[in-house]
Amino acid sequence: MKNSSSEPSAPADLETKAARALAQGPGLEKLAELIDNFNRTGKELETRYAKLEEKLRRMEGELQEKNRQIASIDEERRSTLSFLNHLLDTMPTGLLVMGRDGKIESFNQAAARMLGPDMAKGNGAVEAAAQLIKKRVFESAGPAEAGVKEITYRRDSAPTRRLSFSWSTLNRSGLGNKGALILVTDVTEARKLQEKIERDRRLAAIGEMSARIAHEIRNPLGSLTLFLSIIEAECKDMERCQKPLKYLASSVENMDRLITELLDFSKPMEPEIETVKLVEAVSDCLAMVARAAEIKNVKIEATSDENLEVKADSILLKRALLNLILNALDIVGKDGKIKILARKTGFDKVAISVIDNGPGMSAEVKKDIFEPFYTTRQQGTGLGLSIVRRIAEAHEGSVRVHSLPGAGAAFSLIIPR
Repeated sequence: MKNSSSEPSAPADLETKAARALAQGPGLEKLAELIDNFNRTGKELETRYAKLEEKLRRMEGELQEKNRQIASIDEERRSTLSFLNHLLDTMPTGLLVMGRDGKIESFNQAAARMLGPDMAKGNGAVEAAAQLIKKRVFESAGPAEAGVKEITYRRDSAPTRRLSFSWSTLNRSGLGNKGALILVTDVTEARKLQEKIERDRRLAAIGEMSARIAHEIRNPLGSLTLFLSIIEAECKDMERCQKPLKYLASSVENMDRLITELLDFSKPMEPEIETVKLVEAVSDCLAMVARAAEIKNVKIEATSDENLEVKADSILLKRALLNLILNALDIVGKDGKIKILARKTGFDKVAISVIDNGPGMSAEVKKDIFEPFYTTRQQGTGLGLSIVRRIAEAHEGSVRVHSLPGAGAAFSLIIPR
């Protein structure tokens, strides 16, 4: 019975036909024809099989090449991602992504440095930073489309910093799921520089005006001093005139000192740098105040390494140190104590500190203590400490004060070695 659903293959069919032909006893021609057809069909199959193998090998090569390309692209993507992460973590500007729910989703190392080093540990510091931004930057109203705001921020016992926040909203996939991309910049030093520029501008104007006034006053003041000495000589036997004359002489002396300070304040600071031994500079200043300290019974102690030297203008350095010592003498009153300490600080700086046991000062006074004409003393001019600061800055240094009410004060002149 013939199965119509399973046809024999071509070679098998030829073999069957050949067998039947032999069984039926056909001629040799018929057999040769069948064998030739068989051979021809076999060769065609071999050729097709060879082409199929070649095509398979070519496809395998193409597949391997595609895999290599994919691997290369994936490696390049990972390298780019690693580089971008490195850039984000090393950039000086802080970067945060805040979700719509007000939670910080990601941040870089600069943001952690400014807002809290513990943010990387995730122990509540991230939530604290988010609350800070929501309350003080967004003011609990959520971010506007974009904005900029500066705040003053102090973390634990760290110094107070000025931080600038700038942000823009993120619309993810057009779904209205808005978060915010926030940039944080520490502008503390920039604001200090702006304040210094503004202060220098004011000081330049004050200095120019002061110099003009001082020159106008000094000439008649010289005549007043001359006539006062003549009157003192004429009235030396008149006891009732002595007290008013002494008062006048003291007033003229104070005015002359004020004019001298005004002129010093108005002069440009151009240090003539030389090597100065601090022990000698301190000794010279102590010699100049020895009489005043003796009258007030103030004890002054000085400590300095004999070999400690600085590169500075000797005259300006002594003037600054003398102003600090005189300021301390006025503050401590009778039976006070003053200590002068010169020491190395850091790798390349020297600090000369004048420490007193006076009444100290409040934070409000410390804030303005170096401003021109600011003084808490009735007889003060308010220029001595301003001149000290100008001398320090002319040497690329600084002057600092540490004090608490009732705990004395320490003024430190810091200059490069």
